[in-house]
Amino acid sequence: MSEIGKRLTKLRERKGISRLQLAKELIEQGYIDYDSPESLNQYLYMIEKGKRKPKDETLKPIAEYFGVPLQWLKGEIVYIPIIGETQAGSFGGHVSESAEAYFPLPASIVSVPEPEERTFFMEVEDDSMYPQFKPGDLVHLADPSFCPLENGDEVVVIKDGEATLKKFKVGEGKIILIPANGNYEPIELSKDEATNIAVFKVIGFYRKNR
Repeated sequence: MSEIGKRLTKLRERKGISRLQLAKELIEQGYIDYDSPESLNQYLYMIEKGKRKPKDETLKPIAEYFGVPLQWLKGEIVYIPIIGETQAGSFGGHVSESAEAYFPLPASIVSVPEPEERTFFMEVEDDSMYPQFKPGDLVHLADPSFCPLENGDEVVVIKDGEATLKKFKVGEGKIILIPANGNYEPIELSKDEATNIAVFKVIGFYRKNR
């Protein structure tokens, strides 16, 4: 299945309609002029299975119907969820269970598979990781099952609904979270405390122009 096929299938299933129902609505609502819903249904099947590579003029009305950018439907961009703020001092900020906003990225620069489901952004608060990260930066985070952690990695650690951005180090029976700013002290988590945390590796960041 092509990337276009995957995304078209995802949109259709999210809306809860069959290919034939999609074909009928595209024709009835004036998005596409086609011989019949049945023949358009067959064409949509070929797109979803990656057996046809449709042109932009075919995809554009489909994207308009679903209310998504054409570039997203073509797999050229991804929309990464922003789920809250991470404190760059002690634990703080907040972690949302759902996306508060989305940040668009060119798909070609994200190496993690299915980045819209397996990566996310958090906004940096405070300055314990200055100068590497400044307040307002967005850190791009990935599940460690796809990006294994190593000592010295910059990570966001989530504990009891709060988060902190630090350098990650495994010590003897503990985890040490190290700030870049010398005005702050490291945070040490015991082995028992470490069982109740989630650690996500920083794979990139974006700084707002200001």
